[in-house]
Amino acid sequence: MPDPREPLSDHARASLMRALCATGRQVEALRNFAEYARLVTVELGLEPSPSLRDLQRDIIRQNAGRTAATADA
Repeated sequence: MPDPREPLSDHARASLMRALCATGRQVEALRNFAEYARLVTVELGLEPSPSLRDLQRDIIRQNAGRTAATADA
């Protein structure tokens, strides 16, 4: 769970997403990003930072690579 003192912190969210990925929970990390993106859009009228969007893209690419490798096996 992100730091409740800073629920809209890109840095805190990125740390959480990385921790989830490190423990094999990529889908949860992507859900977390989607929830955060919705929250900052509704609450602030903004989008997640480019670095956080890059992290999301990297997680998606990693999952796609794993799926392709599994299908080839």
